Amino acid sequence: MIRRSGVLVLLFLLPLLASGQNGEYLLDGFVYIKDGPQCRYKVTLKIDGNTVTGTSATIQPLGLELNALVKGTIDRKRHILTFSEYKMPLTLDLNNCMFDVRLDYKMKGDNFVFSGSFVGNSSTKDSCDAGTVILAISKEAGYTLTQSNNKRKPLVEKIELQEEKPISSPEYEKITATIKKELVWNSDSVILEIWDGMVVDGDIVSVQVNGRTVLSKYELVKDKKRMVLPVNGKTITITIFAENEGKAPPNTSMILLTDGKITHGAEAVLHQGETSEIIIRRK
Repeated sequence: MIRRSGVLVLLFLLPLLASGQNGEYLLDGFVYIKDGPQCRYKVTLKIDGNTVTGTSATIQPLGLELNALVKGTIDRKRHILTFSEYKMPLTLDLNNCMFDVRLDYKMKGDNFVFSGSFVGNSSTKDSCDAGTVILAISKEAGYTLTQSNNKRKPLVEKIELQEEKPISSPEYEKITATIKKELVWNSDSVILEIWDGMVVDGDIVSVQVNGRTVLSKYELVKDKKRMVLPVNGKTITITIFAENEGKAPPNTSMILLTDGKITHGAEAVLHQGETSEIIIRRK
C-alpha cells in the first residue's frame, strides 16, 4: 500500500508526558488518507529518557496490516515529540510511504493536543508525500501495556479534529537572474513543488540546495514535482537553473514552498544558463 498525504488523527492512551515517566505505551487511532480510505493506526512506543522506539501498524479496511519499526525522541522541555517509521520488515515493496512525524504538544482543557506535520519517504529514500498531523491525548486515559490487563477501563474523550488548512494563499512573485526571493521560515523542512504553469513547451530546470543538486535536468510538466527538503542551519539557498528555454522562450517555472500551514509562491523567469535564488532564513 502506498500511503498518501492526509490528516493523521490518534486517540492516545498515555499518561502525562511532562511528568518524565518512562515506560511502554499504546497509541490507538486512525489515519485519514487524502483521496483514500480511513485506516486504523496503532503505535506502541517505549520511552526511555529522551529516546522513543517501537512499532506501528496501519490496518486497511479489508484487514491488510502494514507494520513498521519506529524510532524517535521526546523533548519534554520544548514539548516536542518526533518519530519515524524507518523499516517495514514484513514487506518487500519499496514503494511504501513511511512517515517522519514532528509534533508540538500542549494541554488544552483536560487533554494533550499534538499538532505538527509529517513527510513521507520510501525505502529507497525517495520523497513521497507530506501532510498535517493532529493528535489528542485524554489526561485521564493513561495506562501502559504492562497495566493493560487490569479491570479499570481507560476514560477516553474523543475530540473531533478537522484538517488544518493553509492560512495563506500564495501570490506568485516573479524571480529572475537579478530578482531573488527571501523568506523567514518557521519549520524544519521545506515542501517544494515545481511545475510548468504556462504552456508546456519542454522547459528543463535543475534545482540546487546550498550548492548540492537535488533535481537534475528535469523537464517541467503540468503536474507538480514535489520534494521535501530539510532546513539545516539558519539559512538555505534554493537555486533554480535554466537548462534551456523550451519551444517558447523564456524558461518559466511555477514554484510553491510550504512552511507548515503557510505557503509561498514564486514564478521563475529565466533565459538559458541563468539562475535565480530563493533564500530561506530560519527563525
